[in-house]
Amino acid sequence: MRKLLLHSCVISGVLVLSGHPGRCEPGPAMLRAAEQTGQQPEQRAQSSTTSDTSLVNADVAQAKAPATSGADRRKKRAKRQAVAAYAAGQPARLRRAGRTTQADAVNTWLIFGFTEGSDTGLKGERTAFHESVIRMARVLPGYGGWDSSWGVTYSTSDSVVLWVAGSAAFEENAVGPSSPVSTRGFGTSAGLKYQILQRGPSPIGLAVQFAPYWQRVDAEPFSREAVGSEFRLLIDRALASERLFGAFNLAYQPERTTSSLSGVANRSNLEMSGAITGRVLPDVFVGGELRYVNTYLGHFLNDRLGWAVFAGPTLYLGVGTSAYLGIAWSAQLAGKSFGDENHLDLVHFERHQVRLKFGFAF
Repeated sequence: MRKLLLHSCVISGVLVLSGHPGRCEPGPAMLRAAEQTGQQPEQRAQSSTTSDTSLVNADVAQAKAPATSGADRRKKRAKRQAVAAYAAGQPARLRRAGRTTQADAVNTWLIFGFTEGSDTGLKGERTAFHESVIRMARVLPGYGGWDSSWGVTYSTSDSVVLWVAGSAAFEENAVGPSSPVSTRGFGTSAGLKYQILQRGPSPIGLAVQFAPYWQRVDAEPFSREAVGSEFRLLIDRALASERLFGAFNLAYQPERTTSSLSGVANRSNLEMSGAITGRVLPDVFVGGELRYVNTYLGHFLNDRLGWAVFAGPTLYLGVGTSAYLGIAWSAQLAGKSFGDENHLDLVHFERHQVRLKFGFAF
């Protein structure tokens, strides 16, 4: 019965579309249906004709519409996603340990300077990276130093990232046994970072980091080897959603040095730092940071040798879809080397420190 009614109405709709005054006449089946519903046959036929005519119109319009290829559909979908990401303030790109699981869609690991964020990356991500620290101006005129490392990171899960790196170091006019010396060194390091709390579900991001290292330094009259590790606590928070971020780091670094001249010496460093950075463009962050650094004799902060306060600006750039570039400059504002009357500690620390970093996901 329903098939017969639909067939007659569709024929009527086609006649209407072709310019013929078609009409769906009630047949016996329609009469019986009208009697059961209490509706007049003409009313039922007219209602059915109107509904089915609309369906035919839609089918004809769809048939006349130009076909859309799969490539066109993918382009439109990508454009919609890019527009939505930009409207939300999210850079449509990857950072070190590329994407992020954070609710604010920003990976904070490297958007600061010497200070680092709590983020890691998504499982399976790999990143090649380079970092350099340029050190200038100590107690001896003409001092300069450069520490660099090249390495690869790999995210074993959304909250754990591992890395390995090789390092090289150079110094000019460093303090020697009796006169300034030039040194060169090489070494290796590794690291593990574990994110405990994630921003969004938690008000803050929280992570811990462990990075052991080994280094050998050679100079003309002597050589030395150093073995140590850095333990770092990382906390960050979104101060203004997707636009402004703050971070705090606490780092403890014990080290054992064996020298061909002076034998074995144990030292340790303790550093606290805070940083803030803001997004000025979708892939550009500009900010500043403050660092308080102490150096001690002994592995457990036994005898304090000196301290220094550093401050300076930071800049982070996203490059393309998978690379990044960052630079930070810190100048010593105050300090003290015990036994020295100067208002800066230029015995254990430099007047200027510059950190350069770049990398790309692959």
